[in-house]
Amino acid sequence: DDYDGNRDGACYATCGEGRWTGQGPCGDGTSSKCCNDGNHDQWQDDDYDGNKYCICASSPSSQPSSSQPSSSTRPTSSPAPSLVPSPVPTPTPPSIHNVSTFSELSDAIATNAQVTVVSDITFTSALTISGRTNLKIGSSTGAVLTSDRNFSVHEGGMFYVDSGSDVTFTGLGFASGSATSRGGCFWVGGSSNVEVADGNFTACSSSEGGAMCLRDSTASISG
Repeated sequence: DDYDGNRDGACYATCGEGRWTGQGPCGDGTSSKCCNDGNHDQWQDDDYDGNKYCICASSPSSQPSSSQPSSSTRPTSSPAPSLVPSPVPTPTPPSIHNVSTFSELSDAIATNAQVTVVSDITFTSALTISGRTNLKIGSSTGAVLTSDRNFSVHEGGMFYVDSGSDVTFTGLGFASGSATSRGGCFWVGGSSNVEVADGNFTACSSSEGGAMCLRDSTASISG
C-alpha cells in the first residue's frame, strides 16, 4: 500500500536512510525486497516528505500520482442593483366648485377647494371653517353674502374661522352679519389667517369687531 488508502498494485520498500544511491533496490541493503518474482520493474520515488522509496509495479504508469486539491470555484459577484429615483408625486390641484346657494357653499368649504360664488347668497346660519388651508372663496361678479339674521351666534355672525385655517376671500360683499359678542361677520382664531381682497362690509354689527374680530390670528383687508 502507498499509505494513501488505495491498493493500486504498487508495493513499496523504504530505503533506510531516505537516500537513493542507484545500487540494488535501495542501494544500501536495508530494504526488504518486494519485487522478487521477476515480473515487475523498480524505480525510485519520493513520498513527498523527503524519504525515497523503492517501488515495484507492473508498469511505471501505476506510480501513484500526487492528488492536489482542485481550486475552488471563485464566486461571481452579483451586479449592484441600479438605483431608480422615486417619482416625485404630482400635487393634486384643488377642486373647483361653482356655488349659487347656501347649501352648496356649505358643502364646498368642507374641503380645501377653490369656490366661485356665481350669485348672491343668503346665510341662514353661520359657517365654520376649521383646519382648512389654501381655501379660496371668490366671485368675479361681485356677489354679496347676506345674513337673514334669523339666527343668533356668540362669535362670528357669518364665518367662524379656527384651528390654523388659511382662507382668502376675493371680490365679495358681506352684509348684515351679526354676533352677540365678537365678530359681526368674521371671528378668526386659533392661529388662522384670513385675507379679504376687493371686498366690502355693510351693516355688520357686534359688541366687539362689527366686521371682524381676531384672536391670536392674522388678517388683511383691502377694498
